Amino acid sequence: MDGDLDGFADDLDFLSSLTSDDHKKTVIFVEGGIALATELRGLIERFPLISFVATQRSAVLQTRMTSLSNTLGDDFDLIDISVLSSSEADRLNELLYENGLWGDRQGLKFLERSRLLTRRYKGSLASVLLDVCKSTDIFSRVSRLFDGIDGRVSGLRKSVVTALSLAYAGSNLTVSQLSEIVGSDVFKLSSTQTNEVIREFFDISRNRISVRSPAFAQAVLKDSVSDSTLVSELPWIIARLDRLCLDIRAYEEPVKQMMRFGFIERILADDNQKEAKLVSYFENIRSTGVGVSNPQFWLQYAIACMSFKKYEDAGFHFTTAFGLTKNRGGYDPYQIENTYARFLLESRSRTDKWDDYYDAFMSAHEILSKQMSSVREGYYPYRVARLYLEFVDARIGSMDKAQKRQVFDSCGRLLVLADKAPPVVRRSKYWRESKEALNATRDVISELI
Repeated sequence: MDGDLDGFADDLDFLSSLTSDDHKKTVIFVEGGIALATELRGLIERFPLISFVATQRSAVLQTRMTSLSNTLGDDFDLIDISVLSSSEADRLNELLYENGLWGDRQGLKFLERSRLLTRRYKGSLASVLLDVCKSTDIFSRVSRLFDGIDGRVSGLRKSVVTALSLAYAGSNLTVSQLSEIVGSDVFKLSSTQTNEVIREFFDISRNRISVRSPAFAQAVLKDSVSDSTLVSELPWIIARLDRLCLDIRAYEEPVKQMMRFGFIERILADDNQKEAKLVSYFENIRSTGVGVSNPQFWLQYAIACMSFKKYEDAGFHFTTAFGLTKNRGGYDPYQIENTYARFLLESRSRTDKWDDYYDAFMSAHEILSKQMSSVREGYYPYRVARLYLEFVDARIGSMDKAQKRQVFDSCGRLLVLADKAPPVVRRSKYWRESKEALNATRDVISELI
């Protein structure tokens, strides 16, 4: 199931025609499981012998944990494939070695490769896959071919960059959609679809464009497309998608993804110009008019500024984001509030530009306490609560005894709320790490009061 319920009734008829033994051997993958949680619950109840695997992007999952738990109960296993456990890292190490995918590191010993997985990649599956893509002969060939695209057909390079960008953002396109976005019919030409160079990037069949993988798309964008092209052309694509959203809601998700700080940060070169390029990217989006009245745009711009410790600029962008939410009826600013709590703790811990340490802490604590109480925000408040220890190590000396006691009690309040979190949240590393940090914070303060 890929999120499209067309033909769902036929699928039910087919499953009903299978025997019990067939059901035991059947595994159904449900792409975008949260959006189809109600249908998934019905399938589980109707076909209890079938195994179901629901997939969901991490960013969406973290904001919808409670709705998922309410629909499915607690009878499911949550597996985060974005971060590898030690046993998973060992198996991946072996798998890459057995298939000759370690590239120039193929000759390293097992333990040396394991250290790469844990230290360089920090257990991130996406980072590993990105390097695997770059180490293959296919990627080397594709990188060379990309350089020669410009002179072939007018509009071809922009079409390729657009298709790769949307694949990296998690969206698959039809040929018709790509033509509509770019304003060029170059991909409708049979000569383009059968071109050996284009076939290295995409598989085009039945009007659909398939990229080898999001990791492959990311690798090509990062290593083969110039930063100047990304910074100038991607905002144009975002603006085009934003206008098309008025009639085609399917474009809303790629607009959100492409405006995210993490989206652009991971495909820009890691050089001393990265800060300036990130600012240019968000300024170019703003100049299109897309971000002017969008609170999420200003949130992502603030996150970008925080990444290179421009906290004063980030504070300005948060003010704009909150101002816009007031004029949007029914808009829930939980993501903005959560990141603002992180901003308050980081900016007061890592810079000396403010001296309102206690007030900033209590403002952040109020946000996190509210979010943990509602439980709807999933992992988000626990990720930020891990910063309490850093804040206290940096600033507890500036507080009087009563303020220290209040900070101590605030940590205890979050620990109580954490113990009331839904089971699916309590299984996460963020929940565990936040409890460790909060207990350590109390230990530090207890020696001072």
